[in-house]
Amino acid sequence: MIQEACRRTMANISQPSFPYTDKILKDWHSQGVHSIRDIQPLDEDHKKKQAARSATRQTRTPASNNRFNNFPQHEYDYDEIEKRLLNR
Repeated sequence: MIQEACRRTMANISQPSFPYTDKILKDWHSQGVHSIRDIQPLDEDHKKKQAARSATRQTRTPASNNRFNNFPQHEYDYDEIEKRLLNR
């Protein structure tokens, strides 16, 4: 199980990290995992939860952080502007 936790650590963050591996092992312990076979149902549940989260994120309209677009856009009549400039 420790090897599996280390493999997942490297797969997820691409660098050795004892705190990350320890968190995986603590989560497994709190969920009653005693063998590698116990991990598969947890992985399936995790994938379902992630899919549900990503589905709700896709339905939301992201808020724009760009305040510049909050102003009403100008509509110019370029022909009228050109006439005014030429008649001066």
